[in-house]
This record gives sequence, C-alpha cells and structure tokens, in this order.
Amino acid sequence: MPHKNQPILLQELALKSVGLWVKTVGQDLIHVVCLINQHDHEQGSLVLKNMIQWINETLYANVPWYLFDNMAVQVLSSIIDLIQETKASYDQFLPMTLFLSRMKVAVNLTEVVVHSHLKQIHILNWPKIMRHILNQNLYRLVGLEQLNLGSGSCGWDTSEVEKYILSGVQN
Repeated sequence: MPHKNQPILLQELALKSVGLWVKTVGQDLIHVVCLINQHDHEQGSLVLKNMIQWINETLYANVPWYLFDNMAVQVLSSIIDLIQETKASYDQFLPMTLFLSRMKVAVNLTEVVVHSHLKQIHILNWPKIMRHILNQNLYRLVGLEQLNLGSGSCGWDTSEVEKYILSGVQN
C-alpha cells in the first residue's frame, strides 16, 4: 500500500508567505523609490534605507526566534526571484538610470535578513551581487555562530571582502 503524501508543515507555509510578502513589498518599494529618485536622489536613498530598516524590524518582531535562520533563507530566495524579475523587465528604450535604480532597490533588499539574532548563514549559496551586500554587513551579525563563506572568491574585489570579514570578526 503506497504512503500518503504528508501535508506541508504550517511553518513552511508561513515562511513561504513571509518570503512572498517581502517580494511584494520589494516590488512596491521599487516603484516608490524610482518615482522619488526622478526628483531627488538623496531622498530616494533615504526612503530606501528607512524602508529596509522597517522591513527588517517587522520580520524579526513577528517571526519566532527559532525560525530566524529558515526565514532568512526563504526571504533571500524570494529576493533572488525579485532580482531575476527586475533583470527581465529591462527595456532598452527606457533610461538606464531607471533600470539601475530598480536593480539597486532589489539588491539592497538583501539587507532585510541581516540581524543580530541570526545564528547561521551560508553566503556561498547566494549570487555574487547578494554576497557582496551580505559581506558588507557582516559586522552587524554579532550573534552569528556558523558562517560559511565558500571558496573565498566573493566576486568583484577579494581584498575588499577580506576587509569586511575582518571587521565582522572584530565586532
């Protein structure tokens, strides 16, 4: 007699919903920041920074502590989807600055998973552009117990990555 399929755990469904929520908020944030950037780049950067901080606080205030690591993986997976969608939306007839603003917002959403209560992160599992953001914010991961950097080749400039790693370890 064949085994019956087990239902998906409620935790997994909730984490998928959290990832979808971050992706949806990210899509809305892309439009808002791009509109603001057309008039004032500094204001657009400030709005982006504040919204990323708000999303981060919202996530870690509403998800149980024992799901933080799983939530980070799910959110980063959703951000990869958002980055791919943003890349696919490139139109050669639109200004390049608009596309770059969209990509900046999508990539900077990686920062929403950076939190002092995160216990483990495997940086090698993520695209190079996201690794760069994670490496820049290593100093904020003070509760980290396990860090997997992979081969150490993190993309654009290895000496820059070493600086981020050393500053993260010192803190």
